[in-house]
Amino acid sequence: MKGMLRQSPSIVLALNAVVVVVIVITATIAVDAAFATPSLIGGMTSPIRGGRGTTTTTTIDRGRKLSSPHPPLPPPTMTSAKRNREGRRGGGGGGMGRRSSTRAVGPTDPDGIRGFGRRPSSYAATSSFPPPPPPPPPLPSAPCPSVTTCSPPPPTAYSDLVSWIRQRPNAYVSSKFVVRRSYAGYGMGGYVVDSPLIEDELILRLPRRGICISQNDAIDDVRCGDAFRDAIYDARSSGYGMMLIAGWIALERAISLVVSEGRRRGRRRHPLASSSSSCTDTTTSSTTTTTTKGKGGEKVVEGGGGGGGMGDVTVDDDGDFGGSSRMPYLRSLPWHRRDGMSGQDHVLYWSDEEVRSLLEGSRAYDDAMMIRRTVDDAILLLRDILMPIVRNVDDSVGASSGDGSDRDDTGDDDDDDDDDDDDNDGDADDDSSLETILNGAIRGAYVIALTRSFAEEVEYENADGTTIVEVENVLLPLIDILQHSNDPNTILESYDDCVLLRARRDVGVGEELFHRYQEENDDVIPPHKFFTRYGFIPGVKEPIDELLKGAL
Repeated sequence: MKGMLRQSPSIVLALNAVVVVVIVITATIAVDAAFATPSLIGGMTSPIRGGRGTTTTTTIDRGRKLSSPHPPLPPPTMTSAKRNREGRRGGGGGGMGRRSSTRAVGPTDPDGIRGFGRRPSSYAATSSFPPPPPPPPPLPSAPCPSVTTCSPPPPTAYSDLVSWIRQRPNAYVSSKFVVRRSYAGYGMGGYVVDSPLIEDELILRLPRRGICISQNDAIDDVRCGDAFRDAIYDARSSGYGMMLIAGWIALERAISLVVSEGRRRGRRRHPLASSSSSCTDTTTSSTTTTTTKGKGGEKVVEGGGGGGGMGDVTVDDDGDFGGSSRMPYLRSLPWHRRDGMSGQDHVLYWSDEEVRSLLEGSRAYDDAMMIRRTVDDAILLLRDILMPIVRNVDDSVGASSGDGSDRDDTGDDDDDDDDDDDDNDGDADDDSSLETILNGAIRGAYVIALTRSFAEEVEYENADGTTIVEVENVLLPLIDILQHSNDPNTILESYDDCVLLRARRDVGVGEELFHRYQEENDDVIPPHKFFTRYGFIPGVKEPIDELLKGAL
């Protein structure tokens, strides 16, 4: 592809002509259009049709920025709410004061910001939504009507996710909804089974609290909410809404990995003398002792004073630690490149050599490098905030799982030199291992936030009675797996306390459910950014990197 990007149109056509398989020809043309240089495509700026969303150039950016000079990542967009109410996928946002409502801005709004869905005028901001339907009956033993219309059952993570949502208060998952591998693109999708959906029938009801993930989960977290506020939220760092969500889910991911690794080794680790259980003040001398209960019994954890300390920490037999109430959802997310479930790829997962060899000379190269630099800077900031918590968890897991044979609890010098210090090389090794875990978790979290988070416009009421409208990010379990179509059969509705997914029309058994994340006549995003931002090119099912390598 690199060679094609730098050659004349006639050479490109000649190269395409040697491809025998029709689907490869189609994919190559799509990739060529997405990554072509201006000289090849004549400065084309219209987006490839059929994408999951488009970006806007409007960002909220006030106060001190992240140290990086690079601009914040613009959020993608989606069309989602009933009666042509539109919305946006991904992006940066935040809120101030008391949340009073959610609302949408029409497609002609000059600043390009749109919220997904709007509360119908018949519902007041504080009104309660009608109770959800009764729990659905168990799924039929053979839900797929035919191998031609429905693929094999999904990995356990998705089955567990559906079961978990069904068990949550006020949540609802229709018995007609199942997760299967999509035929419309790589990754998973939603299908109709058992009996048809009728127009306006409720498919999913997701309460915001306890299921959806927003920036409030980060800034309200007792472990490091103060640090998130001080360093990111109040400072309005570039792309702070995306950073808050990525930081919070990265913390949950890293803690889960540390707990699992600590139990696998079954040993105690030497305490890091410089670590603090508070992520907001590493010099504080005040500590509190918190006794918590998990499935494995009581654990006593030392926590730093102040709101940024460890707070309530729980270790259970499933390897969940801390505020991991969303773990069934987090386990279903694509934390690695092509993790086998979603097939997710992204330039954030690529090596420097891959970016250079496959993208240099194309329109995608500069954008890919900007995203990578921006996220690299964000990783440094988030790692400084999260590392004290991860260290403390690592120590606590060691104390709860080992017999203490390899740990000196007295802190006395036990090495062979004449110094008074205890030279424990394991501390540096542990720190290096924890840093690797945390770096990977943050990078994976950013891929998730970029490719899966939705953004909605939210109106807040301040103490003085004035209002302010800001854009906030949110992760919506199950909804985020639906594939895009410009002729969708679902519709999304946003309320203050929940998000609903309904059937836009009658949907037959065996049909895949689709959502329109953005009308396909929107020219906001150029074609190559579909891949650099969202990790795919619409209509191309083959891995983009393999297509590019094959064209070199």
